Amino acid sequence: MSKLVSVIIPVYNVKKYLRECLHSVIHQTYKDLEIILVDDGSTDGSGAICEKYRTKDSRIQVIHQKNQGLSAARNTGLKAMHGEIVAFLDSDDAIMPDMIEKLMNAMKETDADVSACSFYVCPTEKRMNPACATRIWKLENAFISPQESLQSLIEDRINVSVWNKIYKRHLFDEISFPVGRSYEDQLTTPFVLEKARSVVMIEEPLLFYRIRPKSISTTVNEKNTVDWLYAIRVKEDFVEKRSPAIFTAKQKTMLLDRDFHGVLMYYAAVRMNRSGKFSKDLRSTLEQEIKVRAKNISAFSAKSRITYKLYCVSPFLCAAVLNCYYNALSLTDSIRSRFKGRRYE
Repeated sequence: MSKLVSVIIPVYNVKKYLRECLHSVIHQTYKDLEIILVDDGSTDGSGAICEKYRTKDSRIQVIHQKNQGLSAARNTGLKAMHGEIVAFLDSDDAIMPDMIEKLMNAMKETDADVSACSFYVCPTEKRMNPACATRIWKLENAFISPQESLQSLIEDRINVSVWNKIYKRHLFDEISFPVGRSYEDQLTTPFVLEKARSVVMIEEPLLFYRIRPKSISTTVNEKNTVDWLYAIRVKEDFVEKRSPAIFTAKQKTMLLDRDFHGVLMYYAAVRMNRSGKFSKDLRSTLEQEIKVRAKNISAFSAKSRITYKLYCVSPFLCAAVLNCYYNALSLTDSIRSRFKGRRYE
């Protein structure tokens, strides 16, 4: 008999995208599913859509709760699930019809505790398909140990997100998502991979990851900035405590370099904001963070060194250049997506 896979889908005000997400799950070629929809206090009618789908498919369970955030919704799903395997899916994303089957086959063939796949990145508010993707976040076909998976995470060869993976349930027995924090995957995935005996990855993209306006991942506000700083500090502490047993000095420097550039990016977003949404304390915190991290600047990449030199000349000019650069990247992705997806509209 096949193993029961519990698919946990937090739902919060995603009426526009929810049907596409649910349709992609209920039509999986792997049928032994438990689909847990956690309506996290939606006010746009998303909860009613969940109930409608529940009446159509007996595998669907709907849980309604007061709004507590993505982490709390996932934790609710973990408590309610009955499967030996768990998958997480965001309610504005969608999966290929055979995603669960292919991940399960890879897990069965290798006896891995985690199975992961590549995914399409789709900056669109319309229905998703391979043509609308501006890029593919690719994993390599590989079977790796816990140490190798953690190294791959730091080297950015495996993504930190939980939604393009399936897991044996026991990995979450003593791990939960941090309630009240954004960037919850960064605070969870390293500890889960550390517990896994092995991880199998397949190169084929099987998930559509939607980038949309006003989502948590694309919104820069004071809370998200503070939470991101907290997340990178936890990750850096995780790496430091496991070095040199797991992580090399080069890998530690790579992580610090990437985080340093990230701090500069957040500084640019805060400095260029004119709406008064950010406190002076946050700006001071970021400036202090840059000062402390710049002590390692000689070991960082040319991109970080050049950006920091620009910052030393003029913090405002540095912020303006970074802001223009990332706005241009976003615009390019949007134009490319519209052009590629036009014949599917």
